[in-house]
Amino acid sequence: MSTAAHYERPNTPPLPAPKVMLYKPLPAPLLRICDQSIGAGNLVDVTTKRHVKISCPGIPQEIFDNLPLYEPLLELMRYTGGGTVGLTPSQGGNGSEGSAYVHPSNIIPSGNGSFTHGGLQSVSGVGPALAALRQTEWPVTLPVESFDVTQGLLSFMVLGVVPYRNAVTSLGAGTLGIYSASAALRKRKFLKSKRFPYGNIYSPGYFQFRLSIKDPRDERGKRIHGPSSIKISCSNSIFPFDPAPTVPFNVPIIGGAAQAFLNLNFISEEANFWLGSTSRLPAS
Repeated sequence: MSTAAHYERPNTPPLPAPKVMLYKPLPAPLLRICDQSIGAGNLVDVTTKRHVKISCPGIPQEIFDNLPLYEPLLELMRYTGGGTVGLTPSQGGNGSEGSAYVHPSNIIPSGNGSFTHGGLQSVSGVGPALAALRQTEWPVTLPVESFDVTQGLLSFMVLGVVPYRNAVTSLGAGTLGIYSASAALRKRKFLKSKRFPYGNIYSPGYFQFRLSIKDPRDERGKRIHGPSSIKISCSNSIFPFDPAPTVPFNVPIIGGAAQAFLNLNFISEEANFWLGSTSRLPAS
């Protein structure tokens, strides 16, 4: 067999990009999110202004006619951000790589899979209560199926303290806010710059979805992936900080530093989702 023939791409059905829909369920259920420490894995209740539903229109009928052969999956992808080198995928890292969208281990068993596709995966560094929520794969068995993935997305977010410079006292303060789990591991938990009034730990979570099928020609069960969906952003529904005058320049050490007022309408335990990027410097 020639080299070209050996590496020939298998003739498999094309996969579409998943479709994302934001909707508001009535009544809105309480969902769970990590309370400060990923390792401890304690959970608290939060509400969301909108939920996220994923559908997969356009999957070729050939795949549904041969489900045991292809085993189609909807897969969650999360953005790790920079500085996660050395962290395990279950913690929110990307191994030895830098910033990237990665497919985390599917903690909720989905059958006997290979590598991170299916099966009960390692939960190293994640508390068991949190690990039980981290579904990242959904078997697709019908052409008209849709999946509410909101709890799966929130399992990669944290409700924790966000430091900021209080404009009333010009001193450091803190408020609870919702930010990405990878930011909780990689960002400094204190103010490090005069330019911004709050710490760069306050970073939105970014997610995408993709479809995958088993390669019928690969005896190891290697999976073939389709294109990614539109980006989904997650953060607090209301931005917690209102602009305020800078610290007077004649104040020692912190003169000229940015300050903020706490938004009176801010609800720390209320999340929301957007399509596309939600840029909230300095956490980008």
